[in-house]
Amino acid sequence: MATGDIVIIRDKEAHRNGRQIGKVVEAIASDDGEVRIANVLVCKEGVRKTYLRPISELVLIVESQDCADVN
Repeated sequence: MATGDIVIIRDKEAHRNGRQIGKVVEAIASDDGEVRIANVLVCKEGVRKTYLRPISELVLIVESQDCADVN
């Protein structure tokens, strides 16, 4: 998980088609250097919010490196 990655936020309460898509704005590493938590930006109904989520609750869709060549 890295800054700029596009993810789905898993939510046990949300219907499968109602899950939010977001962009990782900060990947937070633990003491051992592994990313364990991410700050994710979502936009819902025109309002931007950020959520701090463990990476176990995030599903990676597109890595930020994959988007480097897209204009």
